[in-house]
Amino acid sequence: MIREALDGAGADVEFKNQVSFYASRCATATVPATVGDTQAKPPVPAATYAVQVLAVKSAAQVDEMLTRLKVMGFDARVVRDTSGLFKVRVGRYTTHDEAGQAQRRLKTRLGGQPFVVEEP
Repeated sequence: MIREALDGAGADVEFKNQVSFYASRCATATVPATVGDTQAKPPVPAATYAVQVLAVKSAAQVDEMLTRLKVMGFDARVVRDTSGLFKVRVGRYTTHDEAGQAQRRLKTRLGGQPFVVEEP
């Protein structure tokens, strides 16, 4: 990245000096040699699950639902998608079973058709 900055500086001496100064301050690190496939793999992020209770374009409906859910003690939030829908979701569960239990509680208390969604 520093090499790219120096190459792109052209005739700008001041910029080259600044980049050179910062480059000299960067610590050099040695990377240990790896043998075969013994290097540790980066951890795969765990999926989280939530329960979606509403998807609408009306901000007023979203506010009403958020208020209802918070009064009931649920951790609710809004996710907006690219089509302009406001999606009201509850919880961040580590397993699908936990989310399923919350989905059943929400269906009993709110009605409607809440469903479990996987989130990145």
